[in-house]
Amino acid sequence: MPSESDYLAAFEAWPGVVVPREEFERFVAARPGATSPSELYLCCACLRGDEAALRRFDEKFAPALRRALGRFDVDTDDVLQELRTHLFLSSAKLATFSGRGGLERWLRAVVVRLALKRKPRASSATLATDDFIAGDDPELAQMKDLYRAEFKTALGDTLGKLEPELQTCLRLYYLDNLGLVELAQLFGSSAPTISRRLSKAREEVLKGTRLALRDRLKVSPAELDSILRLIESKLEMTFSALE
Repeated sequence: MPSESDYLAAFEAWPGVVVPREEFERFVAARPGATSPSELYLCCACLRGDEAALRRFDEKFAPALRRALGRFDVDTDDVLQELRTHLFLSSAKLATFSGRGGLERWLRAVVVRLALKRKPRASSATLATDDFIAGDDPELAQMKDLYRAEFKTALGDTLGKLEPELQTCLRLYYLDNLGLVELAQLFGSSAPTISRRLSKAREEVLKGTRLALRDRLKVSPAELDSILRLIESKLEMTFSALE
């Protein structure tokens, strides 16, 4: 049962959004283990059809959802409209949010599922090499300036050899921050299976990029070893930082 301070904090978090305390308490009580009472307050208000709540909802979450949909070849506005219907009207999907974990992450999983339904998984999302080599590390930046074309081609070729569904899975996990459980639900699998597939893909990307650069770069053996060690360490750091 939420405390009075929970109610006041939720009320203050969403100016102009009003939910009767008794209704808020019932809503939270129906979701044991909830850790996001202020987000449940907004959900409750949206499901009541509160116009101020719906505006706050869009202001808070629409930008992140648009970024998530930018990974897919779909009409973003159309998918977001479908999402609103899905959440608030037809199936009132928002009522299934448990309050455990963040609402934004939960919404990303829902909107990605809608996007995947619109496109075959084989072309749902593509991996851009720049996403994986972005950053401000000066050593890596120097290497990228010297060997940009070769590095980008080698990494792109390696990522492109992964099966399309695994490319999508990598993007959603490392770049869109979906969790293993959410990915398992999306792909009809289990979290341990998804974890094993991501680990294998990571190894393939590191090994494949290394081998491809070895074939492409026209440098001395000593310089090649230095470049390859740097690339491997920086890609490892990139994956680790994204986990």
